[in-house]
Amino acid sequence: MLETLGEAAQNPELSPDQRVLLQKRVGKWWMERAHRPDLALPLFQAVLAVEPAEDTALAGLAQIYRKAQQWNELGLVLTRRADAAATPALRRDYRAELAELLDLHLQDPNAARAILEEIVEQDPGHARAAQHLAKLYERASDYSALVRLLERTAEGQRGDERTKTTCRIAEIFEVHLNDDLEARRRYDAVLDQDPYCLDALRGLERLFAKTGRYEELLDNLEQQIERSATPRQKIALLERIATLYDEEFLDHDKAAVALERVLELDPAHERALSELARHYRAAERWEDVAAVLDRHQKTLDDPGRRVPLLLERARVLADPVGSPSRAVAAYEELLALDPTHAEALDQLARLREAIGDADAALEAIEALAKNADRADARAEHWVRAAKLLESRNDLDGAIERYKRALDEQPMNAAAMEGLRDAYATRGDARAAIQLIERELEHTEGALAKAKLAARMAVLFRTRVQDAEEAKRHAERAIELDPTNLEAHVVLGDIAFEARRFAEAARHFEAVSARTDTLPVDEAVRLLVRYVDALFQTGEGEKALTPTEKLKDLAPDDAGALERVAQVTFEHGSPERAAELYEELLSRFGDGLERSAHVRALYRRGEALRRAGMLEAAVLPLEEALELEPSALEPLIALERAYEGLERWEDLLKTKSRHLDVASEAERVDLLTEMGDIAAGKLGDRAQAARDYVAALEERPNDRKLLTKLMQLYGEEKDWNKLVEVVLRLAEFVEEPAQKVKYLHTAAIVTGRQIGDVDKALEIYREVLELDPKLDKAIGEALELHRARGDHAAVERLLKQRLELATSQKDEPMMIATFDALGALYEKELGKPDHAVDAYEAAQTLDPDNDDRAERLAALYAATPKRYFDKAVAAQLTLLQKSPLRVEPYRALRRLYTEAKRADAAWCLCQALSVLELSEPDEERFYRRMRADTAAPAQQPLADEDWFAHVLHPDADPLLSSVFALIEPAVIAKRSQSITELGYDEVYRVPLETHAAPVCQSLYFAAGVLGIEVPPAYENPNDPGGISFLFAHRPSLVLGRAAMSPDVPLQPAAFLAAQKLAYLRPGMYLRHLLASGTALKAWLFAAIKLTSPQFPVAPELEGAVIEAASALEAGLQGPARDHLTRVVSKLLASGAALDLKRWVAAVDLTADRAGLIVAHDL
Repeated sequence: MLETLGEAAQNPELSPDQRVLLQKRVGKWWMERAHRPDLALPLFQAVLAVEPAEDTALAGLAQIYRKAQQWNELGLVLTRRADAAATPALRRDYRAELAELLDLHLQDPNAARAILEEIVEQDPGHARAAQHLAKLYERASDYSALVRLLERTAEGQRGDERTKTTCRIAEIFEVHLNDDLEARRRYDAVLDQDPYCLDALRGLERLFAKTGRYEELLDNLEQQIERSATPRQKIALLERIATLYDEEFLDHDKAAVALERVLELDPAHERALSELARHYRAAERWEDVAAVLDRHQKTLDDPGRRVPLLLERARVLADPVGSPSRAVAAYEELLALDPTHAEALDQLARLREAIGDADAALEAIEALAKNADRADARAEHWVRAAKLLESRNDLDGAIERYKRALDEQPMNAAAMEGLRDAYATRGDARAAIQLIERELEHTEGALAKAKLAARMAVLFRTRVQDAEEAKRHAERAIELDPTNLEAHVVLGDIAFEARRFAEAARHFEAVSARTDTLPVDEAVRLLVRYVDALFQTGEGEKALTPTEKLKDLAPDDAGALERVAQVTFEHGSPERAAELYEELLSRFGDGLERSAHVRALYRRGEALRRAGMLEAAVLPLEEALELEPSALEPLIALERAYEGLERWEDLLKTKSRHLDVASEAERVDLLTEMGDIAAGKLGDRAQAARDYVAALEERPNDRKLLTKLMQLYGEEKDWNKLVEVVLRLAEFVEEPAQKVKYLHTAAIVTGRQIGDVDKALEIYREVLELDPKLDKAIGEALELHRARGDHAAVERLLKQRLELATSQKDEPMMIATFDALGALYEKELGKPDHAVDAYEAAQTLDPDNDDRAERLAALYAATPKRYFDKAVAAQLTLLQKSPLRVEPYRALRRLYTEAKRADAAWCLCQALSVLELSEPDEERFYRRMRADTAAPAQQPLADEDWFAHVLHPDADPLLSSVFALIEPAVIAKRSQSITELGYDEVYRVPLETHAAPVCQSLYFAAGVLGIEVPPAYENPNDPGGISFLFAHRPSLVLGRAAMSPDVPLQPAAFLAAQKLAYLRPGMYLRHLLASGTALKAWLFAAIKLTSPQFPVAPELEGAVIEAASALEAGLQGPARDHLTRVVSKLLASGAALDLKRWVAAVDLTADRAGLIVAHDL
C-alpha cells in the first residue's frame, strides 16, 4: 500500500498542495510504521524541494539524520528549522539543540558557545541553553563568565531556585576564583533571604575553617544545629564544635560542654564518653572524671572492657580525688569481676594501710606472701611486710621479714638492701658490712658492685670511723662506676678534711650536679664545701652554679648566702650580686660583724654601679663610709658613681675625703684629677689652678701639670702667668725641638697678647738660635719688625728666610720671599734696582704671575733709559695676554715717545684710535701722519720677513708644509682648464698695463709680496670684485667692481694683497678645498700615505681613499720623501690637528699682508 501511495504521490494530475500533503504522510508512515527511513528520506526531500520551510519534512529529516548519526546533515537541518521557525521561542529551541549538537558531536564548543550566549542574551530564562552554556563555561574554566551567566539566571528565578543558584555562585567564588570575601558576601545574601539554608551555612563553614575564623565558625555550627533535622546530624556538629574547642582554643571546659550535649542526645555515645573523660582530666575535674568513667563502664556489658575503666576510676578516686574509701569500693567492684587482679589486690592493701588499718594491711600482705605461687612474688610480699613494719619502727620484725624474703629468693636486691639498712639503723655496722661483702660475692655487673662498695665506704667512714678503709672502698666503687654519687661524697669529704682542695673540688663537682637526689642538709653541706674548695684553688668563676643551688637549698643560712653573694659579685652579673647583698643586708644585717657589714654595703653599692644603677649605688656606699670613713674601696666606688652621674661637686668633695687617707703619690694624681674636674666640668678655673699648683708643690718638675697649667692660663687669658709657665717648661726640656716649641709659644703670647715686642723679639732670637730653619718664627718676627718699622731687620730676616728656602729647594717659599724683598726695596727702602732684581728672580721661578709682571713693567717704565728693552718686552707680554687692555698700549706709546721712536709711537696711536681709546693728542698725531696711498715699497718681502712678521702664529708651519707639498696633486685633481671653466684668452686682463686701480694694485702687490703675477680674467657678468678661478694654473676673476676706475688706491691695495697672499704655498688650498671635510680628507690622505695605520672615521673613509689615490699618482720621488719627513714631524709633535684654527690663521695672515701693502698698520 505504501508503495502505491508513493507512486500516487508522483501523479502529475495532482495539484502541488495535494502532492506535498501525500508525500508528507507517506514519508511519515515509511519512517514510523515501516521503519524504513531510507524510503522516507526522498519523500521528505521532495516536499522540501517544493516548500523549503515545511516543518514536518524538516522534523522527519532531523529524526532520520539523528538515528543515522549523520551529525553534519542534522546540523544543516536544525539550522533550516531555526531559520523557518514560526516564533522566536521556537527558533531559540532549535538553535539550542543545534548548539548541543555542535558541542557534543561535532567537537566545536566555540561555535556552540556563541550560539548559546546569543540565546541567553535574548532569553535569560531559557533553561536548556543556560544549563548547557554553564557546562561549557565550567569545562573551559571560564568561571567569571559562568558567574555572570548564573547571575542573569538568578534574576529570573524565585524561591528555592534562586537560593540554589546564588549558593552555586558563592561556591564558584570560593573554590574556583579564590575570592573568599565575595563568596562570603553571596552566602550572607542567601541567609538574609533564607536563614534556614543549610547549603549557605555549610559554605560559610568551609570559608571560616579555611581562613581560621574559628569564633565565627562556632556560631555557624550552632546555627546548623538549630536547623538540623535529626539527632545524628546534631551529634556530628557537636563533635565538630568539641574538636574546635580542643584543637584551636585549647579550651577543655567548652569542649566538655559540647560533648555533654552529645550525651544528652545519645547517653551511650562511646566516643563522647571517652573524649569527655580526657577533657575532664585535662581540666583537672577529677570528680567528673570519676563520674564519667563510672557512667561509661555501666553502658558496657563486656567485663573485659569494664575492668580497665573501673581500674582507672579507682586510681582517680585514690589520687588525685583523695577518697580512699570510695577507691576501696571501686577496687572491690573490680575484684568482683576479676578476683585475681594483681594491681587491684596490691592497691587495696595499700589503701587499707593508708586509712589506718595497718594490722589488716600486714595480715593481707602476709596472706598474699603465703598464698603466692612463685618465689619471687612471695619474696616481694615479705619485703612489703618488712617495710610496713619498718615504718612502724619495728626493726626486729622488719629484719625477720627481710630474712624470710631472702629465704624465698636469696639474691633479692630489695630484701638485701632493706636488711642492710635495718642493721645500720639499729647500729650493727659490722653486720651490715658483712652482709654487703656476702652480697658482693654473688653480685654481677659493675654498677651493682660499685653501689655496694660505695655503701661499705659510707659505713666505714660514718659508723666505723675508718678513713683508710672508707677511701679504699670508695676508690673501688669509682673504678667500677665513675659516676657513683656516694663514693664521690666520701672521697670529697676525706680530701677536704685533709686540705687537698683541688682533689675535693673534683669530687664535689661530680656531686653538685646531682644534689637534688640528696637530703637538703646533706646537699647544703656538700655545696658549701665545694664552693670553699673552689675558692681555695682560685677557681671562683666555677662557683657561680653551685652557689645558686646553695641559695635555693639553704635560704635561711647567712653564711651560705654571703658565700653566694661573694661569688656572684666577683664572677657573676652585677644585677644579681646587688640583689643577693640586698637580701643579705635586709635579712641578716643586724647580726653581721662591723667589717662584714661594711663589706656587704660596699659590694652592694659597687654591684649597682656596675649594673648602671648609679643613683641607687650612692646610698649603700655612703652608709659604708659612715661605718668606716677610712675604707678605700667604698670611697673609690663612690667617686666612680658620682662621675657617672656627673655630680661633679659631690665628686670633688669625695676626692677631698680621699686626700685625707691617700699616699703622697696618690695625692698628686688626686689633685690633678680634681683640677681637671674643676676646669673641665665646673668651669671653675681658679679652683683648678689652685689644685694644679698644690699638686705642683708636691711634684715641681711634672711636665704634665705644667702643661695643664699652661692650658688653663691660656683659657683664662692670664698671659703673664702663661708665659711664666711655658718658659719654666722650656727650662726643664732637654730635647731641642720641644724647647723650641715652648719658646715659640712664649714668643707668640708675649708679642700678640701681652704686647711686649722687645721681649717677644728677644725670645724669637732664642728660638732662631736653636732652630734657624723655623720659618713660622721667622715670619712672626718679621711681622713684629715691620710693626716697629725696623726695615733693616726685616731685610735681614727675609734674606735668612731666602737662604733657608734655597737650601731646602722650597720654590714657593723662595718666590714669596723674593716678592717680599721686592716690595720692601720698592716701597720702604727706595731701592728700585734691588726691587727689580728681586721681582725678576721671583718671575723667573713663577713666570705666569700677571700681577708681578705688571709690577715689573711699571718699574721698568719708571726708568726707561735703563730698562727700555725690558719695559717694551714686559708691556708686549701683557698685551699678548689681554689685547684689548688700554694700559699696555698707552705705556708703550709713552716709552716710544720718550725714546723718540716716532714710527713705533705712531703705530701705537693708530692702534688706540682703532680701539677708540685714543686721547686727543694721540688722535691728532695719528691723523696728521696717516698715509692715503699704498706703501711705497723699496724691495720685495723676503721669506724670512714673511715667516717672522706676517704669518700668524696659529698657522701651524708643519700643517702648512703638508698642504704646500700636496698642493700640486690637489690642483691636478680638483681644477679644470680655462676653457672648461668658460673662459678664453680674449677675457684675459693685462694687469701690468690696465688703468683700473685694482689691476694696478694686483701687479704692484705681486711684486711687493714676491709672488708671480697670476693670470686674471674679466667677467662683466660678475658684479663683485676679485675671486679665484680654480684652473690648472691658479687664476683670478675680476668682476665689474674690480674693473671700476673709481676704487681708491689704499682699499684696492688691501684687496689685491689679501687675495694674492693665498697664492703662497699651501695657503691656496684654503679656497680650493673650501669645506673643512675636504681639507680633513686630503690631510688624512697625506698622513695615511706615510702612516697607513693612522685611524680614520668611517664617514671620511671614502673621501680619504679617493684623495690618497690622487696623491699616490701625483707625488713621486723627492716630493714623496719630503712629505714623509714632514708628516713624521707633524705626528711626532703631538699637536692637535686643528684645521679650524689653521684656516682662521691663514685668513688673518692674508689680512696682515693686505694691511702691509695698503700702508695701514
